[in-house]
Amino acid sequence: MLKTSLTHPQKRIWFSEKLYPGTNLYNISVTFRFEYSVDFDLLNKAINYLVQVSDGLRLTFMEINGEPVQKINNYIPFTVPLFDFSKKGGEKKEDKWIKKETSSPFNLINSNLYRFYMIRYSNGDEGFLINCHHIICDGWTNGILGDRVKTFYEKLNKDEGLSTQDFPSYLSFIKNEKEYLKSKRFEMNRIFWRDYLLNLPEPLNYPTLENYSGVKQAERFVKYLPSDFTGNLNTFCQEQKISLFTLFFSVLSIYIFRITGQEDFIIGTPTHNRTGSAEKQTAGMFVNLLPYRQKMTACDTFQEIIKQVSRDFISLFRNQKYPFNLLMEDIRSDQNFKQNLFKVIFSYENKPVSINNHWHFNGLESFPLVIHLVEREGSERPKWEIDYQSDLFQPEDIQSLYNSLITLVKNGINYPEKKSQPAVPWKVRKTGFP
Repeated sequence: MLKTSLTHPQKRIWFSEKLYPGTNLYNISVTFRFEYSVDFDLLNKAINYLVQVSDGLRLTFMEINGEPVQKINNYIPFTVPLFDFSKKGGEKKEDKWIKKETSSPFNLINSNLYRFYMIRYSNGDEGFLINCHHIICDGWTNGILGDRVKTFYEKLNKDEGLSTQDFPSYLSFIKNEKEYLKSKRFEMNRIFWRDYLLNLPEPLNYPTLENYSGVKQAERFVKYLPSDFTGNLNTFCQEQKISLFTLFFSVLSIYIFRITGQEDFIIGTPTHNRTGSAEKQTAGMFVNLLPYRQKMTACDTFQEIIKQVSRDFISLFRNQKYPFNLLMEDIRSDQNFKQNLFKVIFSYENKPVSINNHWHFNGLESFPLVIHLVEREGSERPKWEIDYQSDLFQPEDIQSLYNSLITLVKNGINYPEKKSQPAVPWKVRKTGFP
């Protein structure tokens, strides 16, 4: 195949990888478990077929005259390694091996950027692990891959054979993006973001964030939402005609307002950037970043804030295709802006996955604080996954953050007409979260 340029989501990963080479920063790893005994020969065939029909997985990258390019390699059959941890003492070996695998970097140049393994887990379950570099996949993609392996396996197990249908190609996204960059819509999106981010606010005045300096070792805090009010959350969202994402994004905004005293600030949020049905079925890297600019005062009620956030995101999603790296170029050119646009990210993970799955944290983070709200099909209730750079935050800080968010959402649901309390700026505190 002819070589082609990278898409803008890929470029963002490429240039960040060049700043931090040889790390596992962009490893995305998921283990999947079947609810029944597995024929590993058939599972090997199912995984091979997945790679065969997913051209986005077979991308390899290189530099020509200092510019990154990519091409799709031909499919070559391979044997998927099988690891058996079902023997005595296998649990520790399993944990150690998974941690080692998810921490092993990829070579970005002229190499496969996926690794598959079949696993017999220590508890007797059977399944597989997918580890991909972010430049060829995102969270949505790994959900697609897990579902397809399960579907292919079950067809093989029933002797139904595998379809010769054409699956959506990442080449279509490459083509569509090139057309978009020459379109009127692109210019309209550019104007929207320039107006939206005119006269940027001051950076968040968290004292700990003053020492932020890029990629660092990180830890993950995991907590399921309390079961005693999950039903109330869903009822409230239905009554207010908002999503769970909107509700908790609003709560995080109120929290930041209260501890910083800032009435104008920015929070980053990833968007799937898959606006069509074909893109939602395509394996590849699509994710874009959106800067949400929050403006509020102590006079705003909880209900007013969530309604405003809901309206704002309608506008942001209409303009989500505008590449974040171009947005940053515009800001730096127009406003002589040399800082990071945001240091806190709120991410909503809601890709339905039909097979039991566990997403593994790779132990690195490029932002000081990344808050994931995870709501996937099959989960008993939503959960928080809070990734934090461990040299900036202590575990007790994150526990306090979580407690504060839960308290705020409970109070907001019970008293939606109550105004935001006066801010409690960092300067009145010594350390940590209120």
